Amino acid sequence: MLSKLSGSLELMRFGRSIIGALIVFPLTWRIDHYVVFLFFLLFSYAWNDFVDQDMDQDGHPNRPIPSGRISSTEALLLSLVLLSVGGFYSAVKMPDMLQIYGLFCFLSAIYSWPLKRHLPLIATPVWTISVVSMALWPSDITVVGWLIFFVALYTHEFLLDVRDMESDRTHCTTPSLAVILGERSWYLVLGLFFLLGLCFEAYVPMITVNILTEGELFPNATPWGGRFLMWSYMLLIIISIYVTCQRDYCRLTATVWYYKSLLLLSFVLI
Repeated sequence: MLSKLSGSLELMRFGRSIIGALIVFPLTWRIDHYVVFLFFLLFSYAWNDFVDQDMDQDGHPNRPIPSGRISSTEALLLSLVLLSVGGFYSAVKMPDMLQIYGLFCFLSAIYSWPLKRHLPLIATPVWTISVVSMALWPSDITVVGWLIFFVALYTHEFLLDVRDMESDRTHCTTPSLAVILGERSWYLVLGLFFLLGLCFEAYVPMITVNILTEGELFPNATPWGGRFLMWSYMLLIIISIYVTCQRDYCRLTATVWYYKSLLLLSFVLI
């Protein structure tokens, strides 16, 4: 029984989903949006593991389905239950998000199959757009804000593609971006994504430092918040260039999480 429970929680990436939904919660402060976005994530992870069970036999044998803790049928049923509960909650509590929820759950589903298996080059951007759109739809974030979140998430997903290169070579009919770039070049492209994201994101603290003292755009913000973020981004630029040159996957992953933390702080402090 405990094995089934732990397997189900891992299948849904329960902890990661809770944290992921919390990251964007300060953008709207709406519990109903938090719940809808949470069920979108839970469904997406469970469905992806169901579809990828043969790939996980090679790349991730300890995941719930390959390890035997959860059967394929149980994973499918859990995915459909999560999809249905999220849709029902949205219809009752947040009807303006119901069509959006349905659309991006559909895109998430076709990301797992057939796009991820047959067109991985466009699969990752489709998944990234789906997550970012679900996260930001009710907020009043500007285009720059959408780009910041897109680059932050795509950088993380690109790292996952790097991790899964060997499995993708075996199971995908066309190569992913990581496979195309190969072992020697992927880190350079990742470094460019980092710098692109930092250029977008530096826009936020710079505006905060230069304008907020006059209270014109964000009267509730503080100049010290902008200065803190500005110096944090400068430090992140130095760190990201260093770890990119070192080609250290673990350090790059840690830097991406640092990047995401600053992303959250940007919108909280301003």
